[in-house]
Amino acid sequence: MVDDPLIGKELDEYHIDSLMGGGKMALIYKATDTRLGREAAIKVIMTGFQHDPEYRERFQREAKAIARLEHPHIVQLYRYGEALGVLYMAMKFIEGASMATVLASYKADGEYIEAEEASRIVREICQALDYAHEEGVIHRDIKPENIMLNKQGRAILTDFGLVLIQSDGTRGGVLGTPHYLAPEQAMSSANAVAQSDIYSMGIVIYQMFTNVRPYEGDKPIEVAMMHITQQPAPPSRHRAVIGPELEAVILKAIAKKTQDRYQSATELADALDAALAAHPLPSKQAPPKKTTRRTTRSAAGTRKPTTRKTARSTSTTSATEKSAPTEKKPTTSQRKSTGTGQPSSSSTTKTPTGTAKSSTPRTAQKPTTSTRSTTSRSRQTTGTGKPSSSSTTKKPTGTAKSPTPRTAQKPATSTRSSTAKKPAPPKKTTTSRPRKRTPSTAGKDEPKPETTDSDAS
Repeated sequence: MVDDPLIGKELDEYHIDSLMGGGKMALIYKATDTRLGREAAIKVIMTGFQHDPEYRERFQREAKAIARLEHPHIVQLYRYGEALGVLYMAMKFIEGASMATVLASYKADGEYIEAEEASRIVREICQALDYAHEEGVIHRDIKPENIMLNKQGRAILTDFGLVLIQSDGTRGGVLGTPHYLAPEQAMSSANAVAQSDIYSMGIVIYQMFTNVRPYEGDKPIEVAMMHITQQPAPPSRHRAVIGPELEAVILKAIAKKTQDRYQSATELADALDAALAAHPLPSKQAPPKKTTRRTTRSAAGTRKPTTRKTARSTSTTSATEKSAPTEKKPTTSQRKSTGTGQPSSSSTTKTPTGTAKSSTPRTAQKPTTSTRSTTSRSRQTTGTGKPSSSSTTKKPTGTAKSPTPRTAQKPATSTRSSTAKKPAPPKKTTTSRPRKRTPSTAGKDEPKPETTDSDAS
């Protein structure tokens, strides 16, 4: 918020730069240590609770708990003090994201956190919990929002606002986040023990591997009662690939009775590693609905259409190769028709790719000898050495399905060839009656022009 009265102010040596977030009773600011030149996270009680004795006592208890804990996976306290009438804690600034943000990102993408990454984070937090428990400190508010992941991915446990220092004791009441409350803690926060933190960590593990929490309700009290009265759904119901070993580990961690749970956080981490080793989970396994959409988008949208297009282009090429001749060489008759030995314009006409029934293959099936003989006779008939108009008539390219090829059609010269053979019957007549015929009569019966053409041929 731009009009925040603390932004731009200084709490002792800490200059308040910006507001980072907050909860029900406190706000977190990003600040700069003006003496050491380092960044820091400043936690202050909200204005409405700054003068409340109970909240001030709780705030002080949190500072004392963090001050006595020195662990690489627990947030470090720089200073606890009061300035400008504001009670504050200066802690190490963690540049990164909360586990809640990371899990929400995986869920939004339709994926799950990697099993190896989840196992490492769980072990680091479990080490921090065992250390805190040994120091007599119970966190009582383990949840993804209080687990920070820095830029290196290391998990750090934060927000000890509801911490219970066993030596100091605590009053009754229900404290904590309903979705992660242990059953005994849901009845009274004074009943919290080390296994209460293990139960909450078990709920976090359930969420890490399924992307859902085991208990949901409209009101916080309803959710809190579910931890006491209802058994959780098996994790495999939300994610079928979860094996029985991993499921057994999670369900034991969130057992109703403290004696049925793991007695230490490290024991929980070891059991989780063994379960994942016995039944490894697939890498980046997504929820069923999301898997269908993502597989359809990546496989059907990219790979399969490419395969189909390749298949279609291949089949088109095959059809083209089958329909078109391998060499588009003009026939001998076409070369002769131009009189220059070059293919005529009709022979260079390109046939469309799809015309599989082109006339060219059919023409190639007929011998060219009959065409040559016909053209030769046609030239001799005209007497100019050029083909007649009837022999050079071009046929449209589109008549590829004509049952009679161009070479099979009889040109006009065939009539003259048949006429040249007409003198044969008079010869037979002369042979049958040699004595009655006279030279003058025989000359009248025979057509002189036709006999001359027949002899020349």
